[in-house]
Amino acid sequence: REFAKAGNHQQAADLFGALLDHHRDAEAGSGFIRALEAIGDEHQLLKGYELLASHKLMSPAVLVNWGRTLAKLGRLDEALQKFDQAIAKDPKYSNATLNAGDLLYGCGQYQEAAQRYEQALRADPLNAQAWFVLGNCFARLGHGQGAELAYRQTLGLDPNHREAKANLDVVSAVAA
Repeated sequence: REFAKAGNHQQAADLFGALLDHHRDAEAGSGFIRALEAIGDEHQLLKGYELLASHKLMSPAVLVNWGRTLAKLGRLDEALQKFDQAIAKDPKYSNATLNAGDLLYGCGQYQEAAQRYEQALRADPLNAQAWFVLGNCFARLGHGQGAELAYRQTLGLDPNHREAKANLDVVSAVAA
């Protein structure tokens, strides 16, 4: 940890990697990934995730971060697989479902994204961001009433959500 605090991220990554080889515990794995993230090399980070997987140290959070890294590199199918693996490990981990929805939304797959956001809301019905992006999906799909309802839910949970207010105004104007 001292190497990482001092900014010697490569040395920290090497040390945590060695710890992983001997101890194979989640704390060493977490430190290893943090050090690799600080280095900023996505390809090296992917190798780190593969090492964690080989040691069976895959939590839903680690799988989501692995998926995000894959998505940054344009490996979208693989990213979606990691999000789905995280969901399979913990169906109530709404962060994985939201990330899958965001990936699908970014690819223009609004119906599939809406299904993921609805799944996230079943796990966490008070998630204002999930309601907001669900509203965006409905708006893109031409489902004005659904979008309006989702934006109202967003604002009920987060009255200061400016984007939801603006989108609600647009959807309401189109419906009028």
